[in-house]
Amino acid sequence: MVFQPFPISSRNTAGAVVHLLMKTSCHHLLTTRTTLKDLLDDVKVELEATTPSYELVIEEVPSLHDIFPKVGVETEHDPFTPFKTNCEPRLDEIAMYLHSSGSTGLPKAIPQTHQTLLDWTSICEWFHIIFLKF
Repeated sequence: MVFQPFPISSRNTAGAVVHLLMKTSCHHLLTTRTTLKDLLDDVKVELEATTPSYELVIEEVPSLHDIFPKVGVETEHDPFTPFKTNCEPRLDEIAMYLHSSGSTGLPKAIPQTHQTLLDWTSICEWFHIIFLKF
């Protein structure tokens, strides 16, 4: 199973969050209850009222200390293991989702392909070629 990240702004209403989750068939939220408890509670209430059978798993984001236990105290003698993956996605596959502002209604989910992400990385290169040569 492939999961695409979908950063959803916490400034959205619970209704907008539910709309985005359902439009993308997203069933997992990785978030923090510390600062978003009210929104998450409202999302659960909204889902229960509109689609009680929709399964949503809400998981707590690990702390930075859990992810990077040596940040700030790492030395050159600490072991380093590079991250490796065997994943080679097709360029036309969805890599992640973004969403519109919702200024004219509910926000819209905007799929971003791997090709789009690669194109974004070349923007700086093109900027230098086009604008700095003059």
